[in-house]
Amino acid sequence: MELMVNKQAVTINETVYDGCVQQPVEADLILPDYCPDILRVLKCDIRAAVTTRQLIGEKVTIDGTATLTVIYLDDSRRLRSYEHKLPFTTVIDIRTTAENAMVETGVSTDYVNCRPVSSRRLDVKGSLSVCAKVTAQKSEQIVSEAAGMNVELKRKMLQNSRMIANVSRSFTVKEELEVPNSKPPIASIIRSNGVCVVSDYKVIANKIILKGELTEHIVYTTDERNGGVDTMEYTLPVSQIIDVDGVDENSQCAVTLSVNSVTAEPKANGEGEARTVALNADINYGVKAYNNAEVPAVVDMYSTKYESDYQTKPIAVERLNGIVSDEYTVKSVLDMPDDNINRVLDVWSEVNVKSAGIENNELTLAGTLKTGMLVEHANGENGYYERTSDMEYRSPLQNPAENMTASAGAQVKDTKFTPVNGKIEVQNTIAVNASILSADKQNVLTDIKVNEAAPKKAEEAAALTIYFAEKDESVWDIAKRYNTSAQRIASHNDLADETLRDRCMLLIPTFAVSDEQ
Repeated sequence: MELMVNKQAVTINETVYDGCVQQPVEADLILPDYCPDILRVLKCDIRAAVTTRQLIGEKVTIDGTATLTVIYLDDSRRLRSYEHKLPFTTVIDIRTTAENAMVETGVSTDYVNCRPVSSRRLDVKGSLSVCAKVTAQKSEQIVSEAAGMNVELKRKMLQNSRMIANVSRSFTVKEELEVPNSKPPIASIIRSNGVCVVSDYKVIANKIILKGELTEHIVYTTDERNGGVDTMEYTLPVSQIIDVDGVDENSQCAVTLSVNSVTAEPKANGEGEARTVALNADINYGVKAYNNAEVPAVVDMYSTKYESDYQTKPIAVERLNGIVSDEYTVKSVLDMPDDNINRVLDVWSEVNVKSAGIENNELTLAGTLKTGMLVEHANGENGYYERTSDMEYRSPLQNPAENMTASAGAQVKDTKFTPVNGKIEVQNTIAVNASILSADKQNVLTDIKVNEAAPKKAEEAAALTIYFAEKDESVWDIAKRYNTSAQRIASHNDLADETLRDRCMLLIPTFAVSDEQ
């Protein structure tokens, strides 16, 4: 009987690069004419975002913008702010070529320092961490089935999640926001911060319908003469229809939203009062889409009649174990930084995830939480203070597996604060998004050869052999040793499992080399 061998292509996701490089930020800035002179810098911050990414050959080129915000006191000790955009380009050498590759990028601020050289000039020095993950896709031909020439096969069904898309695009939200009647009009905007999170999405053929919420927090001065400060917060719905080739209702998708940059400009009415804010938010959506499939593979073989040989190759198929979209609350009590504080004007926090992984079947994130505090002292002068604390997130996984890894991020969705008895209670709501993958590493057969010219020698044997098996022995290994069929051993001994749970006596049926299969 002729040997028939069937082969099947399996797509392997292979991470060929996953790392970060440092991108310096340096600038010598002169304040524009509309900005008052600098007396003292209170807060200097950079919010960086990637605008484009491109993989050519062995290099990933990442373009982005670092938005510098400086909050300062002018020469009349009034609160002011200045914003400047600094473009950057980072080239990462991945030291290999990658076919059918998908590139995922991110950027975070390591530090920034603004030193006033004069009342009109700033020396800015900082550093960004620009990160890239390059996933190549390659196809491997593996044996999925074989028949004839008394071939016995050890099969395994591989759970494979093929990444079919890794899409990142930006869109703009423009809105005119009204200052509530209970709030005073705007003199100048000191700080505007936007946070965008996914509220729902639906996957249809080649499209994802995405819904989210943009929360915009604005700190502003209310009077040019006495320098009063107030805050406003708005929640706006956002939606997008995203084209993603290959997705359907059976695809699993990790969908995220983030704010690249946001500008808020006050607009005066006919009476000269600024009671409207022109909001322009640049928002980024990210989509990683997977299609799940079961791939039949052969991991061992032999012929009960002929000498045989085979070729193997180690592969690692990935399975998407789950997508985590969660929110959790971090509460802390901070000492007031100064006894001479009249009131706390605003508090905000930023999270920086340093590591993400799986420990004891739990998703873990570790990093830092930086909390800033804008205050008014008893003499009416404004000040800024900052505290940094460790952050840790843990959540049990619903489908634990071996060799799990996590790709995760977090952002502060909301910060609330309450001054109590000389201290301040801060409550941060943090949104966490993660994709959990498990790798199944196997030696699979890529080819089978049976030598019809080399039949196995027949041995004198009883119809049944008694074998005393040890716990955890493999029925397949026993069958291969005695040149019989694992199915026959299981049938003769009423075995349900491939691995023996206890020590036992087995009846091994002889499989004559003359038997045809």
